[in-house]
Parts: sequence; structure tokens; C-alpha cells
Amino acid sequence: MHIPNKEALPHLSGILNSTSIKEVVKSTELAQIGDFLTNFIYTTMRIGIKGKKGSIHVWDRSLANAAKDAGLVKYFPNRFKRDKMADGVEALIAYAYFNSVISLSEMIDILSSWIGDDDTIDKKIEVLACQTAFEKVLKTLLNRFKREEIFKDLN
Repeated sequence: MHIPNKEALPHLSGILNSTSIKEVVKSTELAQIGDFLTNFIYTTMRIGIKGKKGSIHVWDRSLANAAKDAGLVKYFPNRFKRDKMADGVEALIAYAYFNSVISLSEMIDILSSWIGDDDTIDKKIEVLACQTAFEKVLKTLLNRFKREEIFKDLN
């Protein structure tokens, strides 16, 4: 499968070339694409690996709490609401994907390794498992962003 790189997306080139994590988490354009990618990887893991029925729209609560648990809160503007924090997580996922920091299959593998087969039986348990799994995805991204010195404002 061909992965479009940032050069193939001229209308997103500004944000995809950004060296500021604070700018990326505020990008509504990347958040919209990231929303699709986030739901795609979660649903792919859920149906394709866990064998569960039905697609899932990943819960804002899970993504916002994953951002907090991964230590990302300091990069969001003050008083950012849960839905905006979730959007920021989705923007980071899109940014990482289009900059070849992580592949879809690797994100699916991380989710799969942190969500047990029984976690999808009860919605409350699944929401918490989803939070933990996305925290691991975010920590993986943060480590790579730091190692590759992608963001100047990441400490």
C-alpha cells in the first residue's frame, strides 16, 4: 500500500512541516484526518484481530485521558475541553502517520497488545482499555518525536 507522504498533500504542507507540537495539536485539518485514522486502526484491531463485530468511533474520553496519562497536557492550550484534547491526539496520529514516524499496522499492533479479548465485552471496560492502549501509542510517538528531534518545543 502506498502511503502518501507530506509532499503529496500540498494543502497540509504547512502543518505537516511544523516543528511545534503545540501547533499540531491545534490543527483542525489534521484532527479531521486523524479522526478517520484513529477510528480505522481501532476498528481494524477490534474486528480483524479480536474478531468482534461492529465498528467503533473511539471515545473522546479515552483519547483525552490517554493524552493526560502520556504527559501531553502541557502542550495543549489552557482550558482545552475533552473533545478538543481528543482532536489533538487525532492530529498527532495523522502527523506521525504522514511523516512516516509510525505505520498503521504498528499502531494496530500496539492497540492489540494492550486490549484483551474480554475487554470488548463491557463498554466501560473497553473505554478504559482503549484509553490505556492509546496511551501506549502516544508514548511510542513521543519517544520517536524526541529521538528524531521533530518538535522544537517538545521537552
